[in-house]
Amino acid sequence: MKSFRSFITLALILGVFIAGFHLLSSLSFRGKASYLTTLDKELFQRPSSNHGENPFAVSRIVKFTIPFNLLESDLLNMNSLAFTSSSREVKHSVQTGIYDMSKNQLTHEFDQQNGVKDSKISVSADGKMILVSYMGMEDRSGATYVYDATTNSKRYTFNGTFAATWLPDSLRFVGMDDYLFVQNIKTGQRENLLNLTEYAGKHPKTSLSFYVLNDGQTVCLYSDVGNANLLLVDLETGKQWSSTLKGQIFNLVPIDNTNTAAVGLFEDQLGIFLYDAATNSLEPFIDLNNQKLIHISVSQDGKKLAYSILKNNVGGYGVEVHAVHLNNKKIISHEVIYKESNQFIDKLLWSKDSQMLYCFQQNTDGTTLYRITFNPS
Repeated sequence: MKSFRSFITLALILGVFIAGFHLLSSLSFRGKASYLTTLDKELFQRPSSNHGENPFAVSRIVKFTIPFNLLESDLLNMNSLAFTSSSREVKHSVQTGIYDMSKNQLTHEFDQQNGVKDSKISVSADGKMILVSYMGMEDRSGATYVYDATTNSKRYTFNGTFAATWLPDSLRFVGMDDYLFVQNIKTGQRENLLNLTEYAGKHPKTSLSFYVLNDGQTVCLYSDVGNANLLLVDLETGKQWSSTLKGQIFNLVPIDNTNTAAVGLFEDQLGIFLYDAATNSLEPFIDLNNQKLIHISVSQDGKKLAYSILKNNVGGYGVEVHAVHLNNKKIISHEVIYKESNQFIDKLLWSKDSQMLYCFQQNTDGTTLYRITFNPS
């Protein structure tokens, strides 16, 4: 009897100790990292494809909660974002900053701009410089700022420039004001490539967009107004050539040195097409089955493409995130890696090493971000 009582006493002490340990662990986690949650990877992982091993096997998913409604963002590194965010107090006011996800901290806040209609952000390939472009409420107004992420300082201002993106050398960028131009921030040299006012004609120049192919040698200028008219410029030779595709372009995202993923409507088919700038050819790539595409992103190595689509469900809607493995313009694997009901995935962004996919979800009080890490391929 005495030994039985001793056993019961020991069991009670052990139970209290275990319960206390779990309580302290829970409090510690909530106090230090309530903004960060590690999720069960089975929520995202899908079985292997018919092509063998699944290139999108998930090793880890981390959920971050960021207390800002992000308008535009780009990665400085795997834990830090350069971003623009709309002000909750002042209409058409936008702030720019750097957010450290690992520390749940706004590490630096740059300028706040008023009267902003749109913003764009681009981080240099070396992760040291940030380009932030603002388009004003009037078509002729705009400005681009160059920030040094290593010193958190503003380096240069380019008034009138409403869009800009870095070239691979991290010293030059392509921008648009009255011209499409290339600016060298080290030497200060500027080269005008095209008079945009003349090229745009009756349409405002702000209706034009551009992207740079991965080798940094070719710039493609296009408009989402009317037919799919493209103008390509070789930055080395200055050679220009135009192309008209029978259809409508909504977005263009470079895959490699010649090929681009073109989201558009061609021959009454809504989908993702493959545009080859070298041969000026367009071919079907991914059929969206008339579902609305929300966002698309291509990894820097050109081997992975992710896109999110909106699916109409009974009694609501749902979102799917698809991941596509590419090899020499061919689809090796096409997987649905995430599904969610009554939620949007507003933006997708690949890490610089092409091993992580960031999924952005806007909420009323901020932004939820999922960082999915895939097993090395």
